[in-house]
Amino acid sequence: MNSEGPTELRAQIEALRRAHTQFREDVRKAVMRQYQDGVWCLPGSQEALRDLGLPLIGMRYEGHATIRVRIAEVRGAADRAEAVDRVIAALHAATDDDSVAFETENVTVSLETDVDTES
Repeated sequence: MNSEGPTELRAQIEALRRAHTQFREDVRKAVMRQYQDGVWCLPGSQEALRDLGLPLIGMRYEGHATIRVRIAEVRGAADRAEAVDRVIAALHAATDDDSVAFETENVTVSLETDVDTES
């Protein structure tokens, strides 16, 4: 008969859980190393992780986006500087998507001057 009590058995089970968790982390790190070293391709690495029930490699992308906007008109501005400021404020980009982060680096505004005959 087993002489171990419930406390010892729980301790052994917890130690096995910790060892299993560490093993899974080590396997995931090894797969990621293979990918980062160029030994494995991303689809193969992801497939291996998926097959093992491990978290996939999270990818992060960064770059630049250029958006060209035609300003149809800016009305009621006291002068060109105010018109430019209004355009810049109107073009401030925003997102509700938590997985996308960005900063507006440069906004250049080119406006032609014309008389507003309706004001």
